[in-house]
Amino acid sequence: MPHATNQPEQWSWLEERTELQILNFRHSAGYVEKAAQAVCPRAERGPWFDRNRVRLKEQRGGARKLRDYYFRSALNPACSK
Repeated sequence: MPHATNQPEQWSWLEERTELQILNFRHSAGYVEKAAQAVCPRAERGPWFDRNRVRLKEQRGGARKLRDYYFRSALNPACSK
């Protein structure tokens, strides 16, 4: 089974050749944790991580929504969402 890492060109190549992409939740949750460290004060990291980990796992399109949020946060960091 073909797979891609976090390199955008690999996902583009894979999307052209497959109908379904599967997200490795544990690996992705690690990125959510790193994002919490980047955008949140220490006291708010845990709750922010928990909310967004649930979004990642349970919301349809959650990974894409979180990715878009990270890009916006880079321009205007906020931990409240």
